[in-house]
Amino acid sequence: TEQAGSPEERLFRALREGRIVPYFQPVIRLCDSRLVGLEVMARWITEEGELKDAFDFIPLAEQCGLIQDLDRQILKRTCQQLKLWQPASGVGRFRIAINLSGKHLASHEQIMQLLTIMEEEGVIPACFIFEFNERELSRQSADSLTALHELRAKGIQVSLDDFGTGFSSLNALFHFPVDYIKVHHSFTNRMLNSPKDLALIRAMRDICQDLDFTLVVEGIENQQQLQKLIELGCALGQGRHISPPLPGADIPPLLGQASRETKPSDLNPSEQGPQVGDTNLPLLLALLGRHLLLVFPLQVILGQLQQEAARLRPHRLAKLAALLAESKGQFG
Repeated sequence: TEQAGSPEERLFRALREGRIVPYFQPVIRLCDSRLVGLEVMARWITEEGELKDAFDFIPLAEQCGLIQDLDRQILKRTCQQLKLWQPASGVGRFRIAINLSGKHLASHEQIMQLLTIMEEEGVIPACFIFEFNERELSRQSADSLTALHELRAKGIQVSLDDFGTGFSSLNALFHFPVDYIKVHHSFTNRMLNSPKDLALIRAMRDICQDLDFTLVVEGIENQQQLQKLIELGCALGQGRHISPPLPGADIPPLLGQASRETKPSDLNPSEQGPQVGDTNLPLLLALLGRHLLLVFPLQVILGQLQQEAARLRPHRLAKLAALLAESKGQFG
């Protein structure tokens, strides 16, 4: 039975028997509710038929060294599911986001293992967004930058998950090559009753527009939250109010809603880009110095800021820096 053996042994047995499976949560364009993507969420089917959420076993997989095997199995199963959808749906107009451990970025060999799975299953890498947790990504070595660039060169987009919960949020915006920023669900949960959380989401929306990232808001649990995010002009969203995670067999009826690939310019056509004169480099250094110098030497900071300076509005960065600093105590 499932209760036999240690938790580690039960998880290993579930992996070996193929009982760690992908479920899929729709991601919509908030302005018109069109499906633009799916996020993969791992589920554990016990021998008794119980369905366990990822938070019940992902920490265990990390602790006992099974997380990379689990990730690779979920990627393989997702590729197989994607091929089943393609004939009827014309998949390719939306992307599949999958959470991965930052440990996959440790070497070229580990990246190649992921790419080989897609190649063997006959799925093009451009179908995917690889999501990496902000806190974990910040702990990776310099090789992680090379690995991220390698993934993007293959057409895979990169998402910074749980943005705002780590101690390097602003560093990550400049340091890592990402395409999407995902708002942690805790900010969404509190925003209707917390002016600070609402202001932080608004500031993140503005920064993403300035830097050509796409903002995805997680944890939309009710109509009031959805309506507020629409009013704010946030780009994309997901949550149980929109749809819970679904098994692959339940997805095909939704695929006809899939829009063409979404770009930030499509989502905010009236947003005018910043002017070069809007940005003051010394101000940026003053705002960010105490955050960035914890991680990077000054010459690295200067190089990154000089590249981004013409694209970023300093008043927005100032607001975001202050709000993030206030939020740190909530996450430890």
